[in-house]
Amino acid sequence: MSRRRLAPVPWRKWLRELEKHPRPDCVLPGSLAMLTGQDARALEAVAACWELYACSDEDGMAAALEAVRALLGGMQPKCRGFARALIARAMDWPDQARVWPLVSTEPPAARNAAHYCPNGCGAQHFDHDERLYCNRCAKLCFGSGL
Repeated sequence: MSRRRLAPVPWRKWLRELEKHPRPDCVLPGSLAMLTGQDARALEAVAACWELYACSDEDGMAAALEAVRALLGGMQPKCRGFARALIARAMDWPDQARVWPLVSTEPPAARNAAHYCPNGCGAQHFDHDERLYCNRCAKLCFGSGL
């Protein structure tokens, strides 16, 4: 007999619970009341993208990250923190620090910090390159500096 998977908690309900019971490692940008209809629709899509990212192969992960980057552009800058919080809904709390820099439009603290490709090909990348793939080894390169 196959096991039925429970439907995930809707993103809005999940964020409301986070508003009521805040966590020190996840600070929301404000009340959900600040969301416009466009922000809410974008967050609906972002929540689906985080679920795709959480259970995909490299191609699915890359597509999900690209989609989230595009969706963030359709949101008010002050509401983008809700998209960051939704990472934990699909994955886990520590994943926010790892995944958010891959899509964030905010400039990294050290724009010229160098790191080497984590795939072991020896290529050196800089944070300002903002590459998802390493040109040398043609694999995903999230960079150890992120």
